[in-house]
Amino acid sequence: MTIEVEISGDTPASVVLRDSTNTYGVKRTDTNAVVVAAGTAMVNAGGGIWRKSFDEPALGLTYAYGYRITWDDGSYNDGSRTIAGSTDAGPSYLTVATASAVLVSVPSTQLAAYRAASDADKLAALVQATAEIDAAGPWQGRRYDLDPAVQTLEFPRVPYERYQTAPGQAIRPPAAYAIAEQVWDWDDTTKTAVVPRNVKLAVLHQANAILLGERAARLDAQHDGLASQDVGSLKESYRPAAGGGREKNLVRQAADLLRPYRLKSGRIL
Repeated sequence: MTIEVEISGDTPASVVLRDSTNTYGVKRTDTNAVVVAAGTAMVNAGGGIWRKSFDEPALGLTYAYGYRITWDDGSYNDGSRTIAGSTDAGPSYLTVATASAVLVSVPSTQLAAYRAASDADKLAALVQATAEIDAAGPWQGRRYDLDPAVQTLEFPRVPYERYQTAPGQAIRPPAAYAIAEQVWDWDDTTKTAVVPRNVKLAVLHQANAILLGERAARLDAQHDGLASQDVGSLKESYRPAAGGGREKNLVRQAADLLRPYRLKSGRIL
């Protein structure tokens, strides 16, 4: 990860990473853990650009950093910014940082495996949970943005829509003429479509189950055709899962949270 500070005009005597209280150079915004110490020098890369690279402790984090530009006469200017870390582990509804914000509303007795995992394992589980949730459809309606370069995941969605048609038009016009009657979900403040909170919670529960690792062997056995098994005096039978078998990959809490979004009527748009 590389931080850049661009300075126009004269070349300063030095540029160092430090906040106004000289507590940190770069820190994580989710835990406030210091990643780069205060006073760490930045390197003059030429053209008014000063840089400093550091190793990220995990993917999907957001960092806050401060810097001090010191001039030849001893005067200085301070600045501060935030920067998103790398997220190239794969598409996910949550990063480690945004998951921490959602986790605040979850009782501390839940999601123990996720809470105890390393940041790297958390992100890997979030990415896998996202893939499993998207594959557990069909989901009502269509993706909010049909351009795959803009939206690669299933949420946010348009569950119902109507179409503008010219008088006497016999065929339905292309999707470009569709008007969304509802969006899952819509942020009235930013006027943008957002991933529903229930979907984010479902991702957390699914990620916790992945990290716990207790369901994989049983699901593999069912996938291979096992309908029941005897263990001593106990007999365990498996019933067909809802959703054509796709929902069986979801832990109960995730399946319950996502049930309102499952295909109910009409067809997948």
